[in-house]
Amino acid sequence: ALAALAAGELHTCAEGEGSCAEPDQKLDCSESVQQASAAHAQAAVAAQEAAAWKEAAQALNATVGELAAEIESLRLAHAGAVREQAAAGARLAELQAQTAAQAETQAAAAKMRPRATRQ
Repeated sequence: ALAALAAGELHTCAEGEGSCAEPDQKLDCSESVQQASAAHAQAAVAAQEAAAWKEAAQALNATVGELAAEIESLRLAHAGAVREQAAAGARLAELQAQTAAQAETQAAAAKMRPRATRQ
């Protein structure tokens, strides 16, 4: 009977109790422990993967922040260059106007000078 009990072939019932102690239940418990261990191992792997994804996301966010700062710096530099170009354009227009005024003055002065007589 003990060999049959160990082999899971014998079911015994305690007297006065309505439940039976079945060796198959011990096997189910062992399987549950194995399933729980496997689930625990899978959860540990998932936690490691989640930590790796979190680290990658933080690195990506840092890179995005650095790029945003660089873009802002370039935008400010571009705005400064545009202002400088506008100022240079205004100065060029001023110099061109002065040059034109001087040319007109010289042309008017040339008309008023007596011409040398030709022989």
